Amino acid sequence: MLFAGDGANQFAIEAGFEPADPDEMITDLARRHLADVLEQRAAGVVGEAILRACLAYSTCLLMREGLPAPDAARSALARFETRFGGSGGLIVVDYDGRVGAKTTTAHMSHAVARSGERVVGGA
Repeated sequence: MLFAGDGANQFAIEAGFEPADPDEMITDLARRHLADVLEQRAAGVVGEAILRACLAYSTCLLMREGLPAPDAARSALARFETRFGGSGGLIVVDYDGRVGAKTTTAHMSHAVARSGERVVGGA
């Protein structure tokens, strides 16, 4: 389940979290990375290869064939890198609830939280 926007804010408040200043929710490193991404997007680079490669779709096909999410993400990114020379990242969840968060880029912040377990994250 993914909460975003106003729904995420409402859920957090109901769960007892205090609102934070949005400017405190992103690091300086992430801001620099975002600036780089926006610069590349302006040049038409970011995302085009991922779309051409149907990266999300190919990952889902691998999971349909029985690969767990981590292996499917790893395999799809390897194929993407070999075939298109691109880099990127994936966060996928398979039918058994296994999470695959893989990246071939320098940065892709993410976190996975499950009831009763510690939060697992990466950058």
